[in-house]
This record gives sequence, C-alpha cells and structure tokens, in this order.
Amino acid sequence: MNPVRRARAKMQRCGPISQSLDGDEQRQWWLYLLECRDGRTYVGIALDVTARFRQHLDGRGARFTRSNPPVAVLGAQAFATKSDALKAEAALKKLTRNERLAWARRLHELVREK
Repeated sequence: MNPVRRARAKMQRCGPISQSLDGDEQRQWWLYLLECRDGRTYVGIALDVTARFRQHLDGRGARFTRSNPPVAVLGAQAFATKSDALKAEAALKKLTRNERLAWARRLHELVREK
C-alpha cells in the first residue's frame, strides 16, 4: 500500500476529527490540514472547518485546492484567537509533509484518549 493510502486508512480508523460546538466555542479559530487528491497537503484556518472543506470541494476555496481537490480533513486544532491560528498555520506550513501527517496523528491520539 502506498504511503498516501496508508495515511488515509489510518486517519479513517481514528474517527471524526471535530466535535459539535455550541455557544462561545463557535468563535474559536481552527487550524486544519487537508489531504489532496494528488497526495499533497493543504494547511489553512477557518471558523468552521466543515463549511470551509465544502468550499474547497466546490472550487470556492484556495487556488491550490481548485487544481488539487481535497479528499479528507486529516486534522483540526482549535485556537482562541485568529492571531494564534495564523501563527500556528505559518509554523505548520514550514514542516515537511511527514511532520504535518505526524501532527495530524497526534491530534487523533489526543481525541481518542478523551
């Protein structure tokens, strides 16, 4: 099995990434990691990861995802402010692909522990 399929299978076994939000929690900014059809990853921030993922799928997201459609959300992490999310986005974008995938795996492990 190639590495992309292996990572995809592992992420699918981990279950859902985000939980339902209510009240003040909806104002959190989310850092998210997408896996694209060609195996590359895309990093972004949003108030609503599900809605943003749909935008990417519909071709209304970033230019990168218009030519490299996403296939899955690999990970999402909440931040209290947009500034914090932007700083984390910049840091995540500097990592290698394998390091970004490891970040997503760690998030899934934390979710499963709860």
